[in-house]
Amino acid sequence: TGVQTCALPICFLRHVFRYFAGRYETEADACVLQQMETAFETGSFFAAVEALYTSDAFLTRAQGGRP
Repeated sequence: TGVQTCALPICFLRHVFRYFAGRYETEADACVLQQMETAFETGSFFAAVEALYTSDAFLTRAQGGRP
């Protein structure tokens, strides 16, 4: 059908990333997304958000509007 599928946890975490970073993810964000997924697999949403907040990716979040 041409519809791109995505595993539920990583899709959810991409949306979390976009919301908190205020921008779409790039290839450079692959490491932080992996760290977020690893943290989320422990059963902790807060650990996944902490992985984002402590990353360099969070320091380059967008100013102003949301993606």
